Amino acid sequence: MPTGARRFVFGVALMAACAGAAPASAQEPTLPLEVRGVRAESGGPGAVRITFSREAARLYRRRVAGRTLFVRCNVIDETAPLLLRRERAGELDRMITARDRRRPIRVRERGSSAAFDVCVLVAGRLRGLRRDPRFTRTLSLTVPVTQTGALFLRERALGDRLVAALDVVAGLGRDGNYPTFAAARDVIPDLVELPAPDATPAPGRLGLYSDGAQHVTVVAVTLTGRRLFVDANGDVLTSNVPEVVAQG
Repeated sequence: MPTGARRFVFGVALMAACAGAAPASAQEPTLPLEVRGVRAESGGPGAVRITFSREAARLYRRRVAGRTLFVRCNVIDETAPLLLRRERAGELDRMITARDRRRPIRVRERGSSAAFDVCVLVAGRLRGLRRDPRFTRTLSLTVPVTQTGALFLRERALGDRLVAALDVVAGLGRDGNYPTFAAARDVIPDLVELPAPDATPAPGRLGLYSDGAQHVTVVAVTLTGRRLFVDANGDVLTSNVPEVVAQG
């Protein structure tokens, strides 16, 4: 594995508002808000309404009905650094027992006036609550409430994909060097070769630059035209993807 992958001396550039900003002409796409037949909608200030559609009836019956259900919803702060936009201050956090029969689930955070953008649903069996609580998870699902939330989830997934690609590339390295593009393209789906570390692939593709030695860059473009990158050059790793910081 290359030296840079082992030592991870970080020079992280969290400059979402400057480097790689979306072009002024870029228009935000309309994204689906339903996930596996589950939809979360605003139920008024500080509240959400979660619906399991007929398509999700089996999912509800087998994974949710009669179980403990944790619902956590957040507001997305669009002024925060890219992918670190989940706002904790106004979040909704509730634990309920789901009904045996499929019905809309309504939860509210008392005293909150927040309009939530993203909800995380975790269902399971909770046993031994008093002395030795054990939770066996049966469902984990993240559902956007708004277009802002849907875009955040897409961008976060793309950032995760970049981090995973860099891990794969580092794993393919031999004799202290990163692999060439030719050595990596059969392992990583939809990979395109970049002629230079500052080059950008087409939207929807993952771009890789490698000098076959100590410098490698993985790049992707979000739906709104933002350029995300992870660049490892010797012992210095720079990125505008905050997940890279968390890995360190």
